[in-house]
Amino acid sequence: MSNSEGKKKNPEWLDKLNSFYIKLNVCQKNYLNTIIFLGLMLMWFIPFGFNNSKYLLLIFIFFWSSAIIYDFVSIYNKIYSSLLGKAFLLLCFSLCTNFSVAISGLVINDITGVAPTNFPHTMVLLSIAIIPFLTILVMGVIYLILILSAPLLIMYYFIFDDDFKRIIMPGYVTANKIFLYKTTRAIQTVSFACYFGFLYGFSHLIINDYNHFITTQTTKFIYTFEMYSKFPCQINSGMKIAFIGDGNVLTAKKENSRTYFKVMECNTFGK
Repeated sequence: MSNSEGKKKNPEWLDKLNSFYIKLNVCQKNYLNTIIFLGLMLMWFIPFGFNNSKYLLLIFIFFWSSAIIYDFVSIYNKIYSSLLGKAFLLLCFSLCTNFSVAISGLVINDITGVAPTNFPHTMVLLSIAIIPFLTILVMGVIYLILILSAPLLIMYYFIFDDDFKRIIMPGYVTANKIFLYKTTRAIQTVSFACYFGFLYGFSHLIINDYNHFITTQTTKFIYTFEMYSKFPCQINSGMKIAFIGDGNVLTAKKENSRTYFKVMECNTFGK
């Protein structure tokens, strides 16, 4: 008996499952893994509760995030591949940078009461820390767009055929459709909407704590690195100052773990 005859034949359902899995691309495999672990998590959660299924929840979130990130990178590469897409990305980055700098200036002014340009190092670091706020805003916008555009996406992928698309969109070229094209697009749309909706809702639970963290750390940074303990002004000892121009200084004094800022005139000794 030959080796091939001696081998045990795989069950038919296993061969079909293997054939089905081979046809999937990386994106589809990511979503398939996500759906599998979602099912396992729900099956374990119902009888055993949250505490005994939290590790499955973390694995599910990992695979879900991997699928979303992979899709986002693919979308980014498609946008970046064209000249118009590069211009669009540059515009988005410029807007985000300016918004971040503007918000950081408002935070510094709210803390100190003076122009934020007096503290350039703080503005740079705070602008980076503002990025999560902008990310939350972008997530909310994407979630709203997906919800509002869901009927149009359903019509585009499930109702309109290629001939009709060529009529309403001159220059439309039929792409090489992937295996289970319509199902994949439906899963991606629902997944994106749920993912960004979940993150946007969860962010509201921690945004106040993050805002307090930003304010506290900005105050400490200004007091520690942007103000000076030696100065020629007639100001009480135990205070630090920052020179803000026009003969004025910003003073800072710590009392009971809080820092108080006040603008004063710098009267030098001997005057």
